[in-house]
Amino acid sequence: MPCSVRMSMDEAWNRGPATTGNTNRPPRVLVVDDEPVQLETIRRGLFLYGYETRGADDGDAAFGLFEQNAADIDLVVTDLTMPGCSGRELIRRIRARHPDFPVVVITGLAHCDEVEALRREGVLVVRKPFSPDDLDRAIRSILRRGRVSAGRAPCHTP
Repeated sequence: MPCSVRMSMDEAWNRGPATTGNTNRPPRVLVVDDEPVQLETIRRGLFLYGYETRGADDGDAAFGLFEQNAADIDLVVTDLTMPGCSGRELIRRIRARHPDFPVVVITGLAHCDEVEALRREGVLVVRKPFSPDDLDRAIRSILRRGRVSAGRAPCHTP
C-alpha cells in the first residue's frame, strides 16, 4: 500500500537550499502580513500551488529572515499597511541591498500615490480581495520576468 508523507510548510523550507544551478526546486517565497489568519491563508495557498514559503508577521521580522536567507528566497509577497515597519519600508530595505529583487505587494488600497509609486519602481501590486489563482498568476509573471527593473509594473485586479 503506498504511503503519502506531507511536510509542513516550514519543514519543506528547512530541507535546505537547492544545489547551485538546480532550477527544478519550487520557488521560495517570503510572505509578510501582520494579520495571522491572512498570513497563514496565503502561505497555505502558495504551498498548495507548489511554492515553499516562510512567513513573518511584521516588516522587521521579515527583513531579518531575508537577510539570513537572501540567497534562498526568490520573491517577497508583503502586505503594504502594517504597524511598525510597513511593506513600503521593507521594500526600501530589501532594495537598498538588492535593487532588482522581485516583490509583490498585496493591498486593499486602489490608486493612492503610494501604490502608484510602487508600480513605477517595478513592484507588482495585487489588490485585495484576491484568490489563490490571482496570487499564483502574479508570482509566476514576476518570476518569468526575472529580476525587475524600474518601470511600470501592472496592478493585478481580481
